[in-house]
Amino acid sequence: MKKTIFILSIVVLALASQAQHIYNNGARIVGTSGSYWVLDNGNFALTSDDATKLAQFANLIINSNSSLTLGSAATPAYLTVSDTLANNSGDDGLVIPSGSSLIESSGATAVVTFNISAGEWHLIAVPTSNATSGIFYGHYLQKHTEATNAYADVTDPGEVLAPMKGYAVWGDLADNQITYVGPLNKGEQTFASTHVGAGWNLIGNPYPSSIDWSLAYAANSERVNAATYRHVNASNWASYASGIQTNTATKYIAPGQGFFVTANAGGTINFSNTMRVHDAATFYKSSDEVVPNLVRLEVSGNGYKDEAVMRFLSEATSEFDGDYDAHKLYGDVAEAAQIYSTGSVPLSINSMPETDMVPVGVKAGVSGTYTIAATEINNLQYATLEDTKTGIFTALANNAYTFNMDKGEDEMRFKLYFSMLGVPEPKSVAATVYSYQKTAYINMNSLVKGDIFIYNIAGKLVASKLSVKGTNEINLSNTGNYIVKVVTDKTSLVKKIFIQ
Repeated sequence: MKKTIFILSIVVLALASQAQHIYNNGARIVGTSGSYWVLDNGNFALTSDDATKLAQFANLIINSNSSLTLGSAATPAYLTVSDTLANNSGDDGLVIPSGSSLIESSGATAVVTFNISAGEWHLIAVPTSNATSGIFYGHYLQKHTEATNAYADVTDPGEVLAPMKGYAVWGDLADNQITYVGPLNKGEQTFASTHVGAGWNLIGNPYPSSIDWSLAYAANSERVNAATYRHVNASNWASYASGIQTNTATKYIAPGQGFFVTANAGGTINFSNTMRVHDAATFYKSSDEVVPNLVRLEVSGNGYKDEAVMRFLSEATSEFDGDYDAHKLYGDVAEAAQIYSTGSVPLSINSMPETDMVPVGVKAGVSGTYTIAATEINNLQYATLEDTKTGIFTALANNAYTFNMDKGEDEMRFKLYFSMLGVPEPKSVAATVYSYQKTAYINMNSLVKGDIFIYNIAGKLVASKLSVKGTNEINLSNTGNYIVKVVTDKTSLVKKIFIQ
């Protein structure tokens, strides 16, 4: 393989009388805007700045005595060739290091590398059309079957690895690098999805550039649900659905990334060049977009963290919505607690119509001390967490909640109460709770008796009494928001009031 050591002269074939000159590190590029960039008699290492300048050239030719490397793993570069990319210098005439990105539609031959961390399973996809499992000879490579939702080892070194099919590889490679050599995948790519079992299909990005999942989902929504699921490490999965992410997923699927989707019907999933983008991130990054009517919960402990998101959406339902929700996938590290909310199933992303309360589950593989915090609360008047085991209420906008949990303990011990700004709360049919000046009124309606508890917004119990039939009055001296909880042998009610 050629090594990029010196940057030598580059001569460009001009197709029009007027030429322009770009100088970079002593190398000269001469060409006509919108035409050809020709590499001749030199090895060129492209930087991100170069790629911006060279975007004006629609075609790229690498002559037999030259080579092009797109940046490096430390300083990646991103290049788009809108018309033709011709590599006449063999496979190693074009090198795409891990992190760099190339958008082209000619299927040029190239060397593509991906860095992976040791001691972890990685979901991968192949960026070249001729890759075989022999690339991973001596290491663990597995494929997934939707019908059984199980993995199986790939044992034939000659098995062709299909573009758009995802694979799992164990990161024990000595140099922590996967290398593909051959024609780059381009244009229309397809994957035959199935829905024989639970619908879990392991697919992948077949291109040497990122894809925008929002564009891919729009073209395939009749066959798959909106959520993508990416394996971050042994302790976490990252999910993304319709603008919402957990554990740093985004709408961008990185080059070489394998990921799960759930099929809602059998059929063909289609990717195309129109979905390809340059995304300067690694496999995962956080989004800066502020999504309204949202609560993001984080559970932490033993050096690990996990996320779950709840959002209010008028078009969503209280059940699983294929357009908006993401199932909860659990990590394999016992010390890493996992958090989720529930509709009818555990969810990492839960979109729902306006409601007062959502059950929250925490799964702990070992006994220990854990903390629940709200790392994001948007357009909500309050978000109060109840620990039904201890009876403690915590206003998550002001405080995190730390608790002890035993291995194997009931996961569904938490409830999250909230109210949207400017939206009146629904009235209870069991009991009526309201306030006037310094007094809280609790009308038990048809209920004969129960326990009444009143908490301040920080979760501290400030008053309690055994109710009587009819209207109960409790005087409160301090102005502010309070949480009233009514518990009977038949039902329970939580209501927010304001004391003037």
